[in-house]
Amino acid sequence: MPEKIADRNIVILPPEKVMEAAIAKSVEISKQHKTNFVLNKKDQWPHLTLHQFAIPERNLGKMKAIVREAAKARKPFTVRLMGLSVFGGGGLFWDAEKTEVLWQLHKELVTKIVPLQEEYIMKQHAPFITGEADVDILKRRSMHRYGHPLANTESMDPPFWPHITITSCKTKQEAEQLAAQFSMPPMEFEAATLHIAGVGPSGTCPGSLEEIALG
Repeated sequence: MPEKIADRNIVILPPEKVMEAAIAKSVEISKQHKTNFVLNKKDQWPHLTLHQFAIPERNLGKMKAIVREAAKARKPFTVRLMGLSVFGGGGLFWDAEKTEVLWQLHKELVTKIVPLQEEYIMKQHAPFITGEADVDILKRRSMHRYGHPLANTESMDPPFWPHITITSCKTKQEAEQLAAQFSMPPMEFEAATLHIAGVGPSGTCPGSLEEIALG
């Protein structure tokens, strides 16, 4: 019987004010340009990914225990959002400041969860390994090591890239045009919970499967 594999995303869900800003911009852009998705609070939630991966279902319990342990060891912290940037083949990111607390949380989750992934990868990440997606060698190497192009445990240098995805386009050039045309205001919020979520098309977040309070 074939192994059952689940796609999971450990995320921070921002508060209502930040969600509304992200959704409004995603809707505004979609009215003027063809994009791959539009954010909403039904099945494509604004979110900040800490680690996204494929994992055998038999390891889900161990993975949840790791997330609970990481959350329990931390107090709520501030997330600062900045401007727009472009990722890979067409992602439009609302960047978050790469603070020490975000980096250490990401590093702990990746370090402990990667062995449970057993080298499985999400189907939608396959282009990052085959070369079909326009990513650099660091992100392709990250795919091989951690199962995600934006995972890293070695330093605060790329590819770890905290952000809220506003939308994505078919090409990098289209995303660069949007980044030049649109802007996002600086905002900040307190992160008090982590969420274990599934993964939708284009890496979207279909909603929380489990909420875990910090501290």
